[in-house]
Amino acid sequence: PAAVFAKLEPGPDDGAAASDPAAVANPMHCGDEAAVEPRRRWRVTASFLEIYGEDIHDLLAGESAKSLPLREDGATGSVAVVGLREVDVSDADSAMAQLRAGTFNRTTASTNMNATSSRSHAVFALTLAQLVPGEDGGEHQICSKVSFVDLAGSERLKRTGAEGQRMR
Repeated sequence: PAAVFAKLEPGPDDGAAASDPAAVANPMHCGDEAAVEPRRRWRVTASFLEIYGEDIHDLLAGESAKSLPLREDGATGSVAVVGLREVDVSDADSAMAQLRAGTFNRTTASTNMNATSSRSHAVFALTLAQLVPGEDGGEHQICSKVSFVDLAGSERLKRTGAEGQRMR
C-alpha cells in the first residue's frame, strides 16, 4: 500500500502535508508531474473480502456472518460483490489498519499443521479513483485497482487432521 500513496502525496514544494486531512480533500497531483500536468482530485478506498466455501463475507463489516451476492453487469461485463464496503483511506497507515482489522474477522480453525489456519481465500483491494481534466474542458474518471490475494493453505488435507466443518 505504501507505494500507491507515495505517488499521491504532495511534493515538498506543494505547501500541503500529506497527513493533513484538508490537503487530502483538496485537488492534488500525482508524483512529480505537477509542473507538466494540472492538479488532479483523487480518492483511495479499501475493501476486504473472504471466500469461505461458497460464501463471500465482507471482512470490514465486523462480525457479520451474512453472505454477499456476486453479480455480473450484463452491459459492461464487470463483476461486483453487492454490499461490499469500501472504506476511504488517506495514507498507507490507514490502509494497513483496515488490513489488520479485516484479518481479525477471517474464518480460522486449528489443524495439526497450523494453530490458526485460515481455510479461506481473502482479497484485499485498494481502488484509486482520479478525476482528471479532459481536453474537452470536462473531467474524466480513471479507476485503478490493486488486489492482494491470500489463497487458502495448500497443505495436504490428510496431514492437517481437519475434520467436518474445518475440512471445507
